[in-house]
Amino acid sequence: MQSRDINIPSRAWSSLIVGLFTVVGVLTLWELVSRVGLYNPQLFPPPSQIALTFFQMVKSGEWARDLGASLSRYGIGFLLGAFLGILLGLLTGRVQLLRDSFSPLLNFLRSTPSVALIPLAIVWFGIGESQKIFVVAWGVTFPLWLNTHAGVAEVEREYVWAAQSLGARGWRIYSEVYVPRALPFIIAGTRMGIATGFFALAAAEMAGAFSGIAFRIFYSYQLFRTDKMMVAILTIGLLGIVGDRLFVRVMRLLLPWWKGEERVGN
Repeated sequence: MQSRDINIPSRAWSSLIVGLFTVVGVLTLWELVSRVGLYNPQLFPPPSQIALTFFQMVKSGEWARDLGASLSRYGIGFLLGAFLGILLGLLTGRVQLLRDSFSPLLNFLRSTPSVALIPLAIVWFGIGESQKIFVVAWGVTFPLWLNTHAGVAEVEREYVWAAQSLGARGWRIYSEVYVPRALPFIIAGTRMGIATGFFALAAAEMAGAFSGIAFRIFYSYQLFRTDKMMVAILTIGLLGIVGDRLFVRVMRLLLPWWKGEERVGN
């Protein structure tokens, strides 16, 4: 056991060092290729120009305003979508009648891309915050529903019978049997929802927004400011990575027995 505990941190540090060297190598090659003049830096600015633009945007407050607007929309939409997705999954995975009634409809809806709903969302909600929150919630709901549904449906009947024989009824069956057994599926669905939520946010902000990280991408494109476009693109990508890492860390603290991260990768 001791050797295993010692090897886990060493593997983590090795992965971190290799990852850092890879990132530094890619950025260095990118900068060198740009300075040699193999392509037009106006079309694909080098890292040094992107970094300079980033600091200028931070100094002017532009980056912070966009970040705050995007995070508020994403946070509300993610919470709504996660709640709805988990609730639907618990119900359709457990109740056969609900599974037969709603699963075909939900499978149809989850095949509808968030971007295809943006014109309809604008008609329903206008171009205010509600439209963007709705699109984000849509993007988050279905990965959570599908994974929760699968996890609940996989629960062995013997566990349910054992709990019922001990007097568990109603929501106690959920809290003591279904949710614990389906938790790895719910965690996997949440990690997928974190990513799909940012996809939906980007689509929503590019249509009918006046602030936000994805709005900055589209607005900078109209002005041919590829340096600002790259800052915004890198920002939204880093937000997805940070969101996933934070969620994983919290799960590892709350659920020390969870080993899914070791199987999925760092």
